[in-house]
Amino acid sequence: MEGRGRMTEVEPITVARPWHIRMALLHPAWLLLATMLMFLGQLAVLDPTPTGIILAGVCTVAMVWFLLGWTYGIYRVARDVSEQAGIERGPDRGWVVGMSAVAILVLPIALVDLPPVLEGLRDLVGGVGALSFFASFWLAAAALVTAEGHPVRYPTNRAVGAFLLIVYSFIGAWFLRPRILALLDAPRPPEEVRLD
Repeated sequence: MEGRGRMTEVEPITVARPWHIRMALLHPAWLLLATMLMFLGQLAVLDPTPTGIILAGVCTVAMVWFLLGWTYGIYRVARDVSEQAGIERGPDRGWVVGMSAVAILVLPIALVDLPPVLEGLRDLVGGVGALSFFASFWLAAAALVTAEGHPVRYPTNRAVGAFLLIVYSFIGAWFLRPRILALLDAPRPPEEVRLD
């Protein structure tokens, strides 16, 4: 009966954040490291051996996927915050990031000689991948600016600025991370209570 009257100390439960929030809040030094690895991978192309080509392809694809994961994290966090704040937003276009991640797989094939028909097909898929790659940057920038309370219906200076910060991620991440933290720490509007 000794323990009955004493209060026990309960440690707070820490909830793991979903992966898209962790990616959006990624420390900018990791993006800088990923960018440097991509350039090191490109230097491996100078050695035209099969090992150099494989190393270049793996480094480039891994870096692009890492960057797309960060971009998707920003997009998803911004859309979630907009939804919680009741801000009008357009349809979900997260599939653009997925299309870019799949299309980028043809990038290493550019180092291999192919017949003209297959080269044309590779270039077409690569072009779609490049367009969707930059479109995913624009979607993330527009979603971020919209979540901050400035709905983007056309290219505004805020959206273009956020887009350029995402494109130049190794520098822009230092400026975007505080904005994402501010979004996540902003007070949420009270939820309506229904009495049925």
